[in-house]
Amino acid sequence: MCRHEAFFLALLPTMQFLLALQVLLVVPVLVATAQPPPDKHITLDIVNAPVAPDGFTRIGVLANGTFPGPVITATKGQKLIVRVNNKLTDDSMRLSTSIDFDGVLIDTPNVFNEGSPFVTTCPFGPNTSYTYGKRSQTSSLER
Repeated sequence: MCRHEAFFLALLPTMQFLLALQVLLVVPVLVATAQPPPDKHITLDIVNAPVAPDGFTRIGVLANGTFPGPVITATKGQKLIVRVNNKLTDDSMRLSTSIDFDGVLIDTPNVFNEGSPFVTTCPFGPNTSYTYGKRSQTSSLER
């Protein structure tokens, strides 16, 4: 046996101890992070407001009064709860609305709860609210 092999064999119990210690330190962290993140609540007020995306001011339909609307993000496994308040008042356009969550697979028996108003969904009227709930790792929409 060469000198390097003897040195390695002498260190083997120490290396096994350090490896076991690393496992013991990492396992509680993995268990603690296995819990789903807390629910994320978002409120969208759908309003009529002046907007000039091309330089000409007109009344538009905006989420929270901004154009473009707010970005909605979620962590995988996090339940996203979006409350939509219909505050549309301009009667020169439709006063009913709904939300179409593009890019999110919706697999629910009530597919009419999500989509383009009057196309794939029944919209909700003015001065009403609708709450959409979605867990980002699944494909189910909960009302």
